[in-house]
Amino acid sequence: MDLAFTCLVVTGEVASMARDGERLLDGRERARLTVLGRDEDRARFIAGAALLRRVVSTLTGLPPEDVPMDRTCPDCTTWHGRPVVPGSGLHVSISHAGDLVQVAVTRSAPVGVDIENRATEVTDAMRTLFAATAPHIRSAEEFLTTWARVEAVLKATGEGLRVPLDQVRVSGPDEAPRLVSYRGEALGCRLYDQCPRRAHVGSVAILTDEPVQLLELTAREFFDTSY
Repeated sequence: MDLAFTCLVVTGEVASMARDGERLLDGRERARLTVLGRDEDRARFIAGAALLRRVVSTLTGLPPEDVPMDRTCPDCTTWHGRPVVPGSGLHVSISHAGDLVQVAVTRSAPVGVDIENRATEVTDAMRTLFAATAPHIRSAEEFLTTWARVEAVLKATGEGLRVPLDQVRVSGPDEAPRLVSYRGEALGCRLYDQCPRRAHVGSVAILTDEPVQLLELTAREFFDTSY
């Protein structure tokens, strides 16, 4: 698999990834668990960290527990930033929603992945988040599609919600996914919609103008196939 021109997206079940995943975590990841108050939040964190380690292990040959991982926040230097795999040349991202967890991995450029559960209740307050940039949004499905696209872009840039949402303009939910502008300027980005399951919508953003193939696999498909 040539990850210079491919973005691999692997989707797994939170329950199965978390079941035996904690043993793969390093000390800082284990420390992060202590500040997560809810069992479901801890399970999702374990699932995301374990799935990422297992995918990178398969791609690099390193044992999953030995995969180096850095989550240092660029602003406050605490350990809650986006995941980085030092020395690997891989760009990675993690997302989870409900009972699903996803990781995206590529060598092409920084990547962001986001999935949202269609069962999420979209309130009037949430709709106002895109009132200025996407006033055409009417349904919950349109909101979640737009949110996933914006969130994927923010994850790819590494700036997250430190950037006001009105500074991230994406195409309408009934249009082909495209980043229109970022902080008022053009930014090279390949944006893809994805639907890992009927109950979810999602998006992948890769910060490049070059063509990148999206390869979507379940965890079982990925780990049962030699790459």
